Amino acid sequence: MPRRFVTTMRYKDIQPGPHGTVSLGSHKGLPDIRSGGGGDISTFFLGPRAENANLFSELVGMAVDAVVDYRRYYHPEDPPHITEQIKVSPGYLEGVQVLRDKYNVLLQKLSRYTTPYFSMRYQGHMLRDNTIPGMLGFFATMMHNPNNVTVQASTLTTFMEMAVGEDLCAMMGFDGDVIEPWAHLTADGTVANLEASWASRELKYLPAAIRYALLNDPNLEKADELGVALLDGSHKRLVALSTWQVLNLKLDEILAMPAKISKLLGPNNAAGLIDEAAVWSYLLGNYSLNTLGWLKFYGTCLDGFTSGGVILAPRTKHYSWPKAASILGCGSGAGMIDIEVDERARMDVHSLRKQLDLALQNQQPVLMTVAVMGSTEETAVDPLGDVLAIREEYRAKGLEFVVHADGAWGGYFVSTLRKDFDQPPVRFDQIDEDLSRWDKHPFLPDISGVHLNEHTKKHMMRIRECDSVTVDPHKCGYIQYPAGAICYRNTEYKNLLTFGAPVIEAPGQDAGVGIYGVEGSRPGACAAGVFLSHAVIRPSASGYGKLLNRVLFNTKLFYLHVLSLARPDDPFVVVPLAPLPPGNNNVDAAALLDRIRKEGCDKVPADDLNLFNELGPDQNIVDYTFNLRYPNGMVNNNLDLLNKLNSGIYDRLHVHPGDDVEKYDLMITQTQMSTGDYGQPFIDAYLGRLGVSSSGKPPYTVNVNRSVIMDPWSGETPVGHGDFFDVVFGVLRQTVLDVIKNMQSQSKQEAAHV
Repeated sequence: MPRRFVTTMRYKDIQPGPHGTVSLGSHKGLPDIRSGGGGDISTFFLGPRAENANLFSELVGMAVDAVVDYRRYYHPEDPPHITEQIKVSPGYLEGVQVLRDKYNVLLQKLSRYTTPYFSMRYQGHMLRDNTIPGMLGFFATMMHNPNNVTVQASTLTTFMEMAVGEDLCAMMGFDGDVIEPWAHLTADGTVANLEASWASRELKYLPAAIRYALLNDPNLEKADELGVALLDGSHKRLVALSTWQVLNLKLDEILAMPAKISKLLGPNNAAGLIDEAAVWSYLLGNYSLNTLGWLKFYGTCLDGFTSGGVILAPRTKHYSWPKAASILGCGSGAGMIDIEVDERARMDVHSLRKQLDLALQNQQPVLMTVAVMGSTEETAVDPLGDVLAIREEYRAKGLEFVVHADGAWGGYFVSTLRKDFDQPPVRFDQIDEDLSRWDKHPFLPDISGVHLNEHTKKHMMRIRECDSVTVDPHKCGYIQYPAGAICYRNTEYKNLLTFGAPVIEAPGQDAGVGIYGVEGSRPGACAAGVFLSHAVIRPSASGYGKLLNRVLFNTKLFYLHVLSLARPDDPFVVVPLAPLPPGNNNVDAAALLDRIRKEGCDKVPADDLNLFNELGPDQNIVDYTFNLRYPNGMVNNNLDLLNKLNSGIYDRLHVHPGDDVEKYDLMITQTQMSTGDYGQPFIDAYLGRLGVSSSGKPPYTVNVNRSVIMDPWSGETPVGHGDFFDVVFGVLRQTVLDVIKNMQSQSKQEAAHV
C-alpha cells in the first residue's frame, strides 16, 4: 500500500528542491527555512521563568504527534502488536505504573538537584539555556534515533550535518570560491582538537611518504617527475628534496599531490589508479604514518632524520592539547611546547618567535601552532593576525606549520561581525546552485556597534585564513550536548583521516561523514538540532550575532559592577583579571555604569561607547578576586589569606552535590591560576594589582572567581529602580561581607585558644 501522510506536522510542506535538495519551507508561500535569522531574542529561548512554556509545549507536542502519525501511517496494513487487550492485562498495567513512578522520581530529582543553568542567578560554568529550535530539532529527531556513522543509518541527518558543516565554514568567512572548505560535527572540542592535531601530523609527514613511494614503488614510477613549490617559490622534483625540505611544504601544495600524481600516471596505468581518490587510497593505505606507525615510518621514509614533531600552543590552551600530543605519540611533554602569555592572558608573540627559532636551529618539525580564540578560563583572544604574519616570516626561513584557531568557546562570536548569508540546503548530491554564502568580504562594513574590543575584532576576522578551526555549537551556539565541530579551510584535509569499513558504505554510495576523523557512531539528532537552530537563528549579525552582542553588553555591565562593587569603607577590595585599558586607570566605573544603564549605548557619547567596548575581557568570561582591606586602608599582603577568603566565597556560591538548589541565591565558579600553568610573570602581575606578595618561591596558586556571562537578559530586566544585576551583585556583596565576618570570628576564637 502506498505511504500516506497526515497533516499534524504538515509533511506536505517538505518539498523537493532543485538539484536534489530539500527545503523545509511551505507550499503556502511562507519563508523558506534557510532565510531565517531575524526575530526578537525573546523567541530564542524557553526563558528564565519559562515564559515561552505554552509555545514550547505546543511545539514539543507537534513532534510527538508527528512521530506517532509516522508510525501509524507507515504501511498501515501491517498489524499492531500492543493491542487493547494487552493494555488492560495485569502485567501491562503493572509495567505502566512502574514507569510512571520511576519517571516521577527522576523528574523530582532533576527539579531539586540539577543546577538552574537557565536562571539569571546562574553566572557559573559554560552552561546556559538551550535555544528552542535546538531543543526541538534534537527532540524530534532523537525519537527516530538516526546514526550519522553512515548514510544507510541516517538518510536525512547525515546531509543535515554536511549542511551544518558548510554553514559553520561560511560563518568563519572561509572563501569557498577559492578553495572548498569542509567541516563536520564532533562530540566536543576535545575530539575536534584531537582530530585537527592528528590531521596536521599526517599532513606534515605525507610528502615524505610520497617521496619514498615515488622512489621505490614501480606502480608509481611514471609519477617520479612530480614537481612541488618550495617555500621560497622555486619548483623542484619532490624526489630531489632533502628531508627537511619535504617536511616544510605548504598545506595546499601537499594536498594537491595525489591529484597531480593521478594526472601523471594517466587513466590506463597498470596499477589501476584511475583517479585522484584511488591515488589517495593507495598512498594512505601503503605508505602513510597512520599505516606504518612511528618506528617503521622514521626508519623507512625519513633518511635517518630523528627529530620528533611538536605542537606550539599558549599556556592558556585547553587540556585537550597535551592530551592530543600524548595520543598521537608525540608526547605531552616533548611534543607540546608552551608559549608564554601576557598579563591579559594572550599569546606572547616574542615567546612564539623564540620557540620557532629553536625549531629552526634543531630542525624540529612544527606540526601546528594553536591560537586560542577565546580561552576557557579568561576568554582571552590570541593575536592571530600576528601569528599568521609570523608564519610568513618563518616561511622565508624554510619553516612551515599549520595554523589552527581553537575557537571551541569563542568561535561563534565571529557571528557578531559576519554579514547575513543564506543557510546551505540539505543536499542529497554535490550540486550547489547557490554560492552566495562565500564572500571575499564577509564582514559588516560598520562594526562600531559590536561590543568586542578592537583587538578581538581584528583577530577574530583573521580566523578565515587559518587551516583548521574548532568551534562548538554546544557552547556559545546554545545547543545541547554533544555538538562540537572541526572546520577545514581545504576539503582535501579530510582525506588524511579516512578509514572505511564494509558495514559503513554500500558500493556506489556517496560517502557520509562517519569514515572521516576520530568518531564512528554519532547522534543524527545533534545535527538536526544545530541545523534547525541555525535555520531560525542564523550564525550572522541578525541571529546569533544579535544574541551574542547582547551577551557582550551584559559582560561589560558585569565588569563595571565588579569595578564599583567595593565601597570606600568596605573591608574588601575586588580586582578583575582583565586590567583596564591603558591610560584609563582612573576611570569612574560607577558613573560610566550609570550612564550606560540609563541612556543605553545609542545615546552615550562616542568616547564613552569606545571605552565601554574596550573594558573587560576579550569575550564573555569575567575573572575577579577579592582581597581583605583593613580599617587603616591597607590591603592584605598574604596570599594564603587571600585564597582562604575566595575559597569561602566560592563555597557559598556553588551548588554542592546533594544539596537542594533552592538554597542558593547566586551561583558562580572558581578556578586556580598557578605559576606552573601560566608562568610567574603573569601570576605576579595579577597579584601585584591585588596588593599581594607571592611570599615565596614558585610554584604558587591564586584562587580566582569566574563568572561566565551567557545571559542576555539581566541588563534589560527591570528590578526596582535598576535591573537584575542589582540583585546579582547584592547577593555577591552580602556573601563577601558574611565570609569576612566569619573569618574574623574564627580568628578571634583561635586567638582566644592561644
